[in-house]
Amino acid sequence: SWSALSGRSLLEIDWDLGPNAELTSESIWADIDVRLVTGAEAGEIEATYRIPYQAHQSMEPMNCVAEVGPEHCDVWAPTQDAQRVKRSVASAIGLAPEDVTVHVPLIGGGFGRRLEPDYAVEAARISKEVGRPVQVLWTREDDLRHDFYHPLSQQYARATPGVDARPNVRSIGGGGYVPTGAWRSVTNHHDAFVNQCFIDEMAGAMQIDPVEFRRRRYGGRALAVVELAAQRAGWGEALPAGWGRGIAYHALFGVTDVAMVAEVEVAGGEVRVHRVVAAVDCGQVVNPSNVMAQIEGGIAFGLTAALKGGVTLEAGRIVEGNFNDAPILLMSEMPAVEVHLIESTDQPSGVGEAGVPPVAPAVANAVFAATGERVRSLPIAVSAG
Repeated sequence: SWSALSGRSLLEIDWDLGPNAELTSESIWADIDVRLVTGAEAGEIEATYRIPYQAHQSMEPMNCVAEVGPEHCDVWAPTQDAQRVKRSVASAIGLAPEDVTVHVPLIGGGFGRRLEPDYAVEAARISKEVGRPVQVLWTREDDLRHDFYHPLSQQYARATPGVDARPNVRSIGGGGYVPTGAWRSVTNHHDAFVNQCFIDEMAGAMQIDPVEFRRRRYGGRALAVVELAAQRAGWGEALPAGWGRGIAYHALFGVTDVAMVAEVEVAGGEVRVHRVVAAVDCGQVVNPSNVMAQIEGGIAFGLTAALKGGVTLEAGRIVEGNFNDAPILLMSEMPAVEVHLIESTDQPSGVGEAGVPPVAPAVANAVFAATGERVRSLPIAVSAG
């Protein structure tokens, strides 16, 4: 692999930049601003929220081994969808799907990126062309700049403040500018951000404590996880100056209920998350340690998106290329995490992505509690003053 990568670095390629050579993040946002209809009526409050393109940043970049013969193809691919790889490779090299065998090794992180078969198709096409087994290995820069990104989106919310008010939310996504695909929790990520941040804004407009506002608003499983998270987090207890608590609730795909309370410190323009308390109702819990591990992992993933995440475009290309300019959460930055499970006899509803959606709004709401600054875009940025 070293020889191949060294040889590639010597190539001098004159690229045709194509019709999107002038595309930038700023031009995309400007286009969305023109298309998103806004306007509050008398007595309403309003807010606009932004989420950038998010890369998957799995620790193992895309890679695949393919061996194409005249009547059969073997593929070794760390994939989340072996059946799709089978069909896509077969179509690309002119074989029937039953003549393609996909071997799935361990995956070094997927998060939805490895639902796409592009890297396996690439390996198979090259193997067919050269008539030998081929290993395709993407660099980190290849991976970050040729991802299927979580779509950029902008949401406008307005409502007359009230515990029963349903915000009128209009959303425009930026899915047509770059390749987009599934990203851990998909639309739940931005839905939770806009709804839970705006609910806090409604509570503020009514001068009602955010937890009390949710008590009046929710019932059933939603209320149970909100109450448990608030209780275990010590909601209402004093915090040091510059600290704040924020709460958020979300039901993943409407079936798994999660509430989170984040404790953050804001100093010198930096946001440090010290503690996250999660309450989860996922129906009957079969393996508690697995549930807690999934929630903990989702919190780490969600904190990267909330505090560091997002890629940008310049001259039609993704700017960020490696962890130096697209950092992920470090072990030293990971907060203390508590996960509390609701006992239930309901059918298990799943937890794989449930830890992601409430993280960003809980932290954003905590930043407001600490500073009085509303957070309406990711990654979270605060003034240094």
